[in-house]
Amino acid sequence: MFGLSPAMAGGVAGLLFGIVNFIALRYAADHVEGGKRSYGRSSYGRPGDGGGVARILRVVALVDLGVFPVLGYALGPLIFAS
Repeated sequence: MFGLSPAMAGGVAGLLFGIVNFIALRYAADHVEGGKRSYGRSSYGRPGDGGGVARILRVVALVDLGVFPVLGYALGPLIFAS
């Protein structure tokens, strides 16, 4: 695949998937909060917890940016090797 090793191809595929997932989770977090970011009281969490569900979605979005490229790099040889 364009001179890439199977591991690198998996890493690139994982990075692309991570970016798409990051955008989707950030959109979902904004939608949960009603289109505005708030670090105070939220109807989805306890008062002062920083947004509850929306905050968790944002943290998971950031974690996905690191996890999916690593998984792609590790699983790429199993998928792309021929």
